[in-house]
Amino acid sequence: MQTKKLTHTYIKNIDPPDRRIEIYDELIDNLAVRVTPTGYKTFIYRYGAKGKRYTIGKFPNVGLAEARDIAKGLAADIAKGKDPQEEKKTKRKKKDLPTFGELVEEFKKLHLPTLRESTRKEYERIIDNELLPDLKTIPAKEIKKD
Repeated sequence: MQTKKLTHTYIKNIDPPDRRIEIYDELIDNLAVRVTPTGYKTFIYRYGAKGKRYTIGKFPNVGLAEARDIAKGLAADIAKGKDPQEEKKTKRKKKDLPTFGELVEEFKKLHLPTLRESTRKEYERIIDNELLPDLKTIPAKEIKKD
């Protein structure tokens, strides 16, 4: 494990290695810059007994100071018992799933015009007053019968 006091200039001038390497920061524990043979440089944070890796971002889009701030925040979250990688995955999954509100709008557009006016008004009343206030932002896949 190579450690060095990382600076912006040092990271910028790292030559592409023969194989992927990680250079750890002396100032912030578990913060490293990963350098690939293609010259791609990424800030990562390692944590946990099994050495889980959280990707902070690509250099220079994410600067060293910002990466250090993010690493400090990750360390605080981990100390509280949170797993930042799992939270990131959960957030990404929820972002991809349609919400109940989105599906309701599609239902209203496609199905309600085919109904009689009185039935359509009753469906709209049920949807708008009883379902949407509680379920609008919840991913549809998470809604169960009970």
